[in-house]
Amino acid sequence: MNIADGYHADTRCLQQYPERREVEFFADHERSATPRLYEIRRQLATRYGANEELVFVKSLRTLTGTNRTVGEVEVYDLVEDAKSLTPRHIVARNLPERHKTAKEGEGKSCKFPQEKESRRRHELSERRKSQIST
Repeated sequence: MNIADGYHADTRCLQQYPERREVEFFADHERSATPRLYEIRRQLATRYGANEELVFVKSLRTLTGTNRTVGEVEVYDLVEDAKSLTPRHIVARNLPERHKTAKEGEGKSCKFPQEKESRRRHELSERRKSQIST
């Protein structure tokens, strides 16, 4: 399977349940960057004949000192099963809106919501300190 130009990937089905398939994959990317989550998601959806909304990348990591990325994906049969069985943080990580923003460069968005909250708290404490000192 070609994930994109410069990538070669292979998959194997770990488990097949009535509502989903758990798939382990690897992608070799010798002359290119680590594949993006949305590229992998799109290609695996095509390979398994599923809608992209039913494919969830659980993990994606590049092996240290190599040009090989390994990961795990769950491919669901029904949207209801995906919603009830997939953890919320995995669903959020696989949202198409998140990848469109990063891909199209529509302004700078905070990668992690907790960083935004932490920054806001820091700014508030700095304001309080300046009000106290004046």
